[in-house]
Amino acid sequence: MSRSFLLAGATAFAFTSFAATAHAQGVEDEPEARQDVVVITGRKKEETLLEAPISVSAYSAELLESFGAVNARDVADLTPGLQIAGDFGRSGERPVIRGISNLRTETAQPVGLFIDGVYVRNGIISEILDNVERVEVLKGPQGALYGRSTYGGVINYISKTPSDEFEASFSGTYAEHDQTEFTARVSGPVADGFNLAVGGRYYEYGGEYDNTNANSNARDVGEEKTTAVYGAINFQPPQTPQLEANFRAYYSKDEDGQFAGQLFDSTFNNSVAAGGTACPEVIRSYFCGEASTPSSVNIATSADQGQIVSPFFGGIGAAWDFRAGLDREIHRVTGDVTYDFSENLSLTYMGGFTSEESQTVTNQSYSGTIVGNSFGSFPSAWVTDDQAERDYWSHELRLNGTLNDQIDWILGAFIYDEESSGIDRNILEPTYGFDGERSNEEKAVYGAISFDATEQLSFGLEGRYYEEDVGVVTAVANARGRELDATFDGFTYRATADYTFADGTLLYGSASTGNKAGGFNTDVNPDDPAEAPFSSYDEEISTQYEVGLKGQYFDNRLRLSGALYRIDLEDQQISQVVILNEGTPQQVQVTVVLNAGKTEIDGLEIDGQFDVTDNLTVGAVYSRADGEFTEGSDPTQATILPSDTIVGFSVPRVPKDTATVMANYTFQDVGGWTPNLRVDGIYRSSQYAQVQNLIETGESFKTNLRLSFDHTESNTEVTLWGRNILDDDAPIGVFRYVDPGDFRFFARAHVSFLPRGQQFGVTLRKEF
Repeated sequence: MSRSFLLAGATAFAFTSFAATAHAQGVEDEPEARQDVVVITGRKKEETLLEAPISVSAYSAELLESFGAVNARDVADLTPGLQIAGDFGRSGERPVIRGISNLRTETAQPVGLFIDGVYVRNGIISEILDNVERVEVLKGPQGALYGRSTYGGVINYISKTPSDEFEASFSGTYAEHDQTEFTARVSGPVADGFNLAVGGRYYEYGGEYDNTNANSNARDVGEEKTTAVYGAINFQPPQTPQLEANFRAYYSKDEDGQFAGQLFDSTFNNSVAAGGTACPEVIRSYFCGEASTPSSVNIATSADQGQIVSPFFGGIGAAWDFRAGLDREIHRVTGDVTYDFSENLSLTYMGGFTSEESQTVTNQSYSGTIVGNSFGSFPSAWVTDDQAERDYWSHELRLNGTLNDQIDWILGAFIYDEESSGIDRNILEPTYGFDGERSNEEKAVYGAISFDATEQLSFGLEGRYYEEDVGVVTAVANARGRELDATFDGFTYRATADYTFADGTLLYGSASTGNKAGGFNTDVNPDDPAEAPFSSYDEEISTQYEVGLKGQYFDNRLRLSGALYRIDLEDQQISQVVILNEGTPQQVQVTVVLNAGKTEIDGLEIDGQFDVTDNLTVGAVYSRADGEFTEGSDPTQATILPSDTIVGFSVPRVPKDTATVMANYTFQDVGGWTPNLRVDGIYRSSQYAQVQNLIETGESFKTNLRLSFDHTESNTEVTLWGRNILDDDAPIGVFRYVDPGDFRFFARAHVSFLPRGQQFGVTLRKEF
């Protein structure tokens, strides 16, 4: 019997994290006081988790601290239906909510990332959780209120507001694998109605995989380093109490090594050495089954200028000093201003500007090869150096109002503008070439209304009309090429109905839609009539139907929520290999993105927590997302399997089953210190690497342990912790690849993305 089946049964009587958040925020232990008081703003208005007729998980700063969460990947471990593997390190986050994955990296992200309601393009993994008041995860399409590629869901960080009394905090962590982390925050008033907070974070992780390659004089594989500072101002003038303004500034610098991904060439394929194929019915040499994780890696991550990196034609030298890794700087300013005209009407503005600069140097072979010959006798460079700049800003203006205590309404407008550009080179090119420009401009108007038909029955409707202009300047022979542009527009909505029973249980149902932006295939010539049909792809549309239940039982000791849903993905953006100029000397095979697929996802989520005693709390969350292609084909499929159809195949990069179980016990005081023990088990079922459903990661089960000692009188906490203490080594992701070292073009290799193994550490926290 598989662990996924056992966990599904174990969580049939599950416990909810939304009320766990309420408990973590300081609700008294008496049963009559245990109630859901967590206020969320996910629907752009204040409401409690029990009142919101949508599926949302919210985590307070205290709960995140008790779990030991330091980044968004830890938030995903807490949240049913959310995965953030970070396959490509901190430059490729690609969140997945409810089985909606991003099948192509060049297409828009399906999950929207927001900080204080302001859209953030990327970098969520390296954001500071120490300054977070709350994290909200909204699951399912959120296009009506958020737009901007939120058709899978939304992750929203809500920052701490500067306090009107002096507060200060410090934390320091030391752990195995050369991990150190320091955070500090100071907050307090500087004038009447004027409060200020400043803080920062230094984080360094040395990586854990020994690199046996001789060309590895660079940052270690998997190494991460972040330096970040922030400041915030809260302004509430005493003479104008109806006005409140917040302004925030943030700077971060990431300095990472090459992400931990190791190539397994085609000699690892099943039965290849014996002249067979990868697995039954597979035509070409392939790997079939569960991928593995090596104890060490062999990846070339450095070379000096002029160093021979290929024996071809008497030796080919590197054109520049090669040192693999990511360097990224982010500058961000955001703000919001709210003016209350009355108790029933308020006006809110929120906006932000972000500037990003990054350089990513990568050994694309994920092996010891720097220059190989996979495509024949001519050398192919496998090391790339990409530099990119991106600036984007957004403005949002919103009116919130109520009528007769029965109707809540929202009316808003949104503007977004983004510009990005890039240059690149490979290891054989001494100079950079043009790598394209992109622009996105979006304008939208949206609104929402909810109506309390009775004290128990409510209805709601949200809608958004958007228009997005997408522009691209292609790169041709390292120079500026064609200018392409397109406009996408449409309407997204969410309709809800909910009923509150006498015991406070909320039963709700909803239907919602979302959109994922379209784009261009820049390797295709739109002026050629034969190529023009492949030059662009349209939006992808998601529609979700959901029913859910939320409630508190047994004197509020049990907090339980659950949801059933169906998601239909239409015009799905999937990769297709097409032959251009077939039968002519100019014939070429290219990979493009087309709206060639449809998917159905059936899902279940159960989420809850139970206070067994005043000292012992147990909980579990479980999510199942069963996604299957119902339409689509891949012309290259026939070179792998007997048929080119993908109908009936599981959606790749998505584990069907995920679960987290926990137990938390608070001991009696010992000499003024209060010990607390928490154990978490985090399960992920196997997931496929690609639509052919051949390579998979295998199941994963991580066990985390935290023993903390809290000294209330001195506001000091010491925590001894262990992550993945049983050293589960299942890859966090896999993808198929060509064989870079030798001419084995017909054979396929694969790359395993490596997990973090067993790690122990200690954290000291101090508040003043």
